[in-house]
Amino acid sequence: MPSTHEVRPAMKLAEIVVTAAKRSETVLETPISMTAISGADIQARGATDFNSIIQTVPGLATFDQGPGQTQITIRGVDGSGGGSPTTGFYLGDTPLTAPAGANDGKVVIDPGLYDLNRVEVLRGPQGDLYGASSMGGAVRLIPNRPNLNSFEASAEGIGSATSGGGANGTVNAMVNLPLVDEKVALRLVGTDTHNSGWIDRVVIAPGEFPPETAGGYQRGNVLAAPVAERYRGVNWEHLTSTRAILLVRPTDGLTITPMVFYQNISMGAPNTYDSVPGTLAHYEPYNIGEPYSDRILVESLTVRYKAPWFNVFSNTSYWDRKSIQTRDDTEVVTSPLFLNSPSVYSYGPISFTATDLTHQFSQEVRLSSSGNTRFTWIVGGFYSRFTSIGINTGGGAGLVTSGLSTTPVLFSKYIPILTKQVAAFGQLSYEVLPRLRAIFGGRYYSYSVSQTNYEDGYFRGNVLTTTAIPTAHNSGFSPKYELSYHPTKNLMLYLTAAQGFRPGGGNQSPPTSGVQASQCNSDLASLGLSAQPSQYGPDSLWSYESGEKARFLNGKVSVNGDVYFEKWTQLQQTVTLACGTDFTTNVGAAEIPGAELEIAAIVVRGLQVSLGAGYNHARISAGTPDAGTYVGERILDVPDLTVHGDISYTRPLSEELELIANVGYNFVSSRVESDRGLFVQIPRYSLTNVRLGVQMHRWQASLFASNVFNTHTLVGVTGNEIDVIPAYISDVSGQPRTIGVDVSYRFR
Repeated sequence: MPSTHEVRPAMKLAEIVVTAAKRSETVLETPISMTAISGADIQARGATDFNSIIQTVPGLATFDQGPGQTQITIRGVDGSGGGSPTTGFYLGDTPLTAPAGANDGKVVIDPGLYDLNRVEVLRGPQGDLYGASSMGGAVRLIPNRPNLNSFEASAEGIGSATSGGGANGTVNAMVNLPLVDEKVALRLVGTDTHNSGWIDRVVIAPGEFPPETAGGYQRGNVLAAPVAERYRGVNWEHLTSTRAILLVRPTDGLTITPMVFYQNISMGAPNTYDSVPGTLAHYEPYNIGEPYSDRILVESLTVRYKAPWFNVFSNTSYWDRKSIQTRDDTEVVTSPLFLNSPSVYSYGPISFTATDLTHQFSQEVRLSSSGNTRFTWIVGGFYSRFTSIGINTGGGAGLVTSGLSTTPVLFSKYIPILTKQVAAFGQLSYEVLPRLRAIFGGRYYSYSVSQTNYEDGYFRGNVLTTTAIPTAHNSGFSPKYELSYHPTKNLMLYLTAAQGFRPGGGNQSPPTSGVQASQCNSDLASLGLSAQPSQYGPDSLWSYESGEKARFLNGKVSVNGDVYFEKWTQLQQTVTLACGTDFTTNVGAAEIPGAELEIAAIVVRGLQVSLGAGYNHARISAGTPDAGTYVGERILDVPDLTVHGDISYTRPLSEELELIANVGYNFVSSRVESDRGLFVQIPRYSLTNVRLGVQMHRWQASLFASNVFNTHTLVGVTGNEIDVIPAYISDVSGQPRTIGVDVSYRFR
């Protein structure tokens, strides 16, 4: 008789239960284009960071500047313009809205993946159930809940080395403690990670930094200059995170779940290097460090009650986030295109620091029907109060000693933004004929955005300027219509028409005095504008989709596919002026036809193959030349094609020991990205990851290599804060080849 610990590879694809539609059902039963990645899949792929997981999802693209600096785009609905993202982001049921108008854009946190139950990615507008800023879709990270009945614990250690960098290490741990049998349990999860850097910071010898050529449009030959100091691997990262979830079940139908999540990311420098000369290094005339930090604390309380005929749900949450980024701006400020200094050493070291403070209180309540009956319903309400404060300061002490200014500050901006949202939503589902279900959902929303700009410094004539932007507010109704048909229990066909929306907001104030004012006025006049708009309105999108989900060959094969067409109107577009300031306005329209396909199959016992691809043709359909958009122009930051392939193989070596292997492949086609008016073609790239190891009932050990072929990936670009000068753009680098070992153990 085989041992009770014998591992036998599955002969049927796993069915993942999700809550994307606010009720528990499998992916096959959910009439939404979505991808669900289970915790077991995350472990099998060896994913250690959030970005490496979501990049495998069809139709999803990222604008990535490093840990905690990732902007998500789904189905070509880019969020680079405006003050709100186009993709909703959730930890459990808590919405984590990205900072509004932050220096690094509308970026989400980079949470640790250890002990997650699953990741759900919902494609297409989710305005009815998820509300504003889910115009392209939503991403949900679902942690494991505490186990009321048994003690559990696990630990994982990962050691690796990065090409061109150094040693990396991660320690993960989880413990589940039943405190009162079948009534109270506590689950604690912790992560500590150190990743080495692979980008250098090079300080040129004093007085030897080469001058610009071509009138400031061409950088000097920094490679020929003598070096005073080379700091290697400055883009190192240290991440610590903890998550505590308490589950209390006083009665069979009632659960109360408080959660606290804390995470802190520190980096020595961003994952950026100077595009000229492009040697994975940043060159400086002075020794100016460029540290980055990102800290977030999330507190939530979730209550669920199951009555005989209905369910009650409540989520109350508060979170607070603070990120700080420092950049070297000495070369930019002294450029002939800006202050026209005789030397890069005229004013001493000049730096720029951006501090983004965000916090949000939110409350969602809903009632829903129980069971899988012919008529089902969900009704609910939502409220949020979101504050985003951007504090940007640039300058240096040498500005005073050189007589340029009476203050060492070139510019100082303090911009608090308060966004309030109230919504009522619902979804009704009725089986009009056997296996044919009609669904209607909708959300009534109302929002207001208040903003005050406090700006000072040399660019403003050293005069504090306070501008109260008129409150932006709007209300409306966002509907969703859907038909789903189940010819068999293993096949579903669906049609969807849905609307999504995004709030408007206010702009920063244009300079009215100081060195920038006359140039900015001239730039506005060239666009046919007498003044910069103080605010911009909401944009919205209609999506029309047809899809299918199928499982056949006794559960060995699944095929999920869809085609869609999206019409995006009144796009929120950032307009960058040559004087170095920018504003957001509503322009034109875009059309996005596309398709997605996901196939998974168990070829033979132990061998599973999956393939996912997403294609879209995101283009401007109604341009506004004054804002720099033209018919046929690509939407920024959006690749036309993304492809992911995965092969997993398991084979018993003995009654208790099993061989495990995994090969993953990601392809991203070319795209156009922009930062502060600088447009750059990002070339296509592909990455291959491999893992090989063994596992038993309680432990697992694997060797792995990510980016096996050491492909140099350009994953983004970033300009400077002070002026629009192409010579000083920075490129964002993906991680080079990393090889290591992963060992984990589970106690039960």
